[in-house]
Amino acid sequence: MATVHEIEQRLFSWAPRESAMDWDNVGHLVGDPEQEVERILVALDITERVVQEAIDCGAQLIVSHHPLMNVRWHQAEMQTLRPDRYLGHLLRRLVKADISVISMHTNLDIAPGGVNDALIAQTLDAFRSRELLKLKVLLETAPKPPREIAEEIAAKTQSEVVQVVGGSLIFFKENPELHEPKDKKKKITGTKNPNRPSVRKKIHEKKLAEERKTAARRKAERNFRRSRDI
Repeated sequence: MATVHEIEQRLFSWAPRESAMDWDNVGHLVGDPEQEVERILVALDITERVVQEAIDCGAQLIVSHHPLMNVRWHQAEMQTLRPDRYLGHLLRRLVKADISVISMHTNLDIAPGGVNDALIAQTLDAFRSRELLKLKVLLETAPKPPREIAEEIAAKTQSEVVQVVGGSLIFFKENPELHEPKDKKKKITGTKNPNRPSVRKKIHEKKLAEERKTAARRKAERNFRRSRDI
């Protein structure tokens, strides 16, 4: 059975600690590094509900995307560790339940196949059904200014940045398929489809003409034989 430390090292082999932003706090944050792990709970944020779910399902480790403590949006609250405050209460519950925490944040964002790649794939998928797309950036956790983030997304999705207002990013990408008439029929190229009504009619008419021609020829041959017999 793997330990918390071994799991942390395996995650760092995919998303190295060194690639995290300097203000970020990634890796093993809570618990015993030598604790053996049988069950893991994965979450975006560590909340009261997530902690309770980890306790209920018997997880020894929570792997979260957003760090629980010691990052810039938690600095003010982590000057003390008090159970009557939100973070202090969560940390106390985690320690009492013997649950460890590993967080992989900005290092996972830029890792190959990580969060950024997944978001780009979702953005490209969204552009299949629309030309204008609005995305939101959380200013308190954004690793770069929104304008820089917008330009990077535009470059990777081959779209244009229309507007950046606060954390709202608006993009445009032309999609010619969206402007085609819905009832536009596609031209059939190559061999004609024999099952189409117009084709079936022409085949039937040609067959009748050949049958009439054959019947006329046979009638003429019979008349010729009769004239010779006379």
